[in-house]
Amino acid sequence: MKINQNLKNAVEAKDIKGARASLLGLINKDKRLKEFQTPLFAKYAEQNLSGFWDKDNGETKFPAKDKWSSEFWESMCIELEYNFSKEKFEFIISLMQYLRDSSHEDFLYKQKAKPTKTDDDLLRYVILGGIAGGAIGLIGGAIIGKTLVGGIIGSLVGASGGYVSKKVK
Repeated sequence: MKINQNLKNAVEAKDIKGARASLLGLINKDKRLKEFQTPLFAKYAEQNLSGFWDKDNGETKFPAKDKWSSEFWESMCIELEYNFSKEKFEFIISLMQYLRDSSHEDFLYKQKAKPTKTDDDLLRYVILGGIAGGAIGLIGGAIIGKTLVGGIIGSLVGASGGYVSKKVK
């Protein structure tokens, strides 16, 4: 796994606050990834940065699972910011997993939408139709003495025809 560059830079600079800040930001991104990466990033920081974790202050109250929510997750992240203990961090990861397993919408994996082959094909038809229509329009416009107008109208008609011919298939 590739280590986040901001975290790597902070660790190399022996910047504990910077490494912790990077990890806090990564926790927020992690909740939407297919697999949580933050535990591996934390392990990297722990192994390469002496004093990365604070001693847990014991002040955190952990309610029953039926009280776990995204609001509770947010409050735990704030607590982690003020007492950056391994115990709080590991609890947050468990909490994230619980919320994902419970199908909480803020913690579900969101795959980035990629253009489909159909979208690429449609664009190709529109462009080719526009080029062909423009060429025909230029010739027709030259015959009547309106070359530019013929080219523009031909391009629009050709692009529309390309769009329609692909959508009708």
